[in-house]
Formats: sequence, structure tokens, C-alpha cells
Amino acid sequence: MKQAYGVLAARFPEGGMPRNEGGHDLLKRYLDCAVVQALHEIREEASASGEASSLAPYQTVRAAFREGNALYPDAGFHEKTHIQIAVRDFSCIKGYFRPLEQ
Repeated sequence: MKQAYGVLAARFPEGGMPRNEGGHDLLKRYLDCAVVQALHEIREEASASGEASSLAPYQTVRAAFREGNALYPDAGFHEKTHIQIAVRDFSCIKGYFRPLEQ
């Protein structure tokens, strides 16, 4: 991810990089998404050039996000800590459900 960020940063003029937005919690993760996309481009280029043998793209990407205020002093848990899953290959989705409206 660090290498992918460096590659991405080299593509943009100063101040032109995507940015995570949304106040204190940065809920709109435009930069994070762009870095994951750059990572996959690097892997595709490495496979195509023969630098790496068959680097298949990731079907999903999962990450933890620590957001919000700490639940208690020195806590590792915060009010809005959550896991996000980005599905890149929609064939991985076997079904979904809609929560009941209350």
C-alpha cells in the first residue's frame, strides 16, 4: 500500500491527489480507494511485464477503520470503529439481504 501511494502521488501535480473527506472521521475515502486501485494497476503491470508470475487481482479488500471518540480512556475501541469491505469482483457476491424496516 505504501508503494502504491508513492506511485499514485507521482501521477498527480501538487495538490491534485484525491483526498479522504467527511470531517473528523473522513467517511468519504477517495484517497484510500485510489491507492487500492493503484495497487492493482501495479500488480497488473508486474504480471504483464513478467516481473511477477501471475499476480491475480484481489477479489475483495478488507480494512479496519478506527473512527469516532474513544469509548473509554486508552481504549482501542472507538464509537465508530468498523470494518469496510470493498468488493472488486462482483462474482464473489452470492446474495444479499435487506434489513427489515422498523
